[in-house]
Amino acid sequence: MSVKYILGRAARGKTHRVFEDIKLILKNTENERLILVVPEQYTLQAERDLIQYLNTPGIMRIEVLSFTRLAYHVFNETGGITRVPIDQQGKSMMIRKVINEIQDQLNIYNKTAIHYGFISKFIELVSALKKNNVYPQHLKMQLELMKEGMMKEKLKDITNIYDKLLEKSQASYMDSDDAMDLLLEKIDQSSFLRNSHIWIDGFSNFPLQTTAIIQKLMKTTKSTTISLPMDNDEAARDREVFFLSKKIYKRLKSAAREINLKEEVIDLNHEENKYINGEI
Repeated sequence: MSVKYILGRAARGKTHRVFEDIKLILKNTENERLILVVPEQYTLQAERDLIQYLNTPGIMRIEVLSFTRLAYHVFNETGGITRVPIDQQGKSMMIRKVINEIQDQLNIYNKTAIHYGFISKFIELVSALKKNNVYPQHLKMQLELMKEGMMKEKLKDITNIYDKLLEKSQASYMDSDDAMDLLLEKIDQSSFLRNSHIWIDGFSNFPLQTTAIIQKLMKTTKSTTISLPMDNDEAARDREVFFLSKKIYKRLKSAAREINLKEEVIDLNHEENKYINGEI
């Protein structure tokens, strides 16, 4: 097991370096699986770019996946899906039902909560909270520390809706964020992941939930490569731009050292790079 970090600002050729690695592993292995994980909206384009780079009619041994699709690959192998997947429309209907049931308990959002605009924003909020491992019990703890006032009343309403929503949905339904939690539980049960090399590319940030998944993949796969948009130069004028990337980088390195993984760092910011302002 090993981990490689590919660091670089935008247009420094991180994706090209990932493709180079994939080509090399493809040439030097026969039965091992190769998985490229990219953001959901870029999977098709990444697959086309990879096929073009490899100059082959197809990529039989390589899969280009989002984290969600990777999760369902693992579930198909390990089992354990006992809840029905739910999409945005389903979540909207469920939140509306919850609000109708507890509307008289809401202080600030009593009249506005039923509106579509509120519901769509609440879906985004719940997703962000789950991605960062924040649940109603954490919000309740925060409420105990807050002074009385408008902000506390708003948080009470949000916590009330969130708590009721999970109560109704957790036993029967699973959204994409719930799938990530289940993936975290199932990774070490997956034999195909143990026989895989994985590259993670194209992300500008990783929430805590995804960072935990990457740490688990590092412990399970034959090799894990992560590209990060960052510059380690502390003298750089815009160094604050890379604050989150550096935080994630340190967290991943710490996890790798805990299990004595072999590490390699490729810093493209300090290489002569013919791909700057070029293609990938």
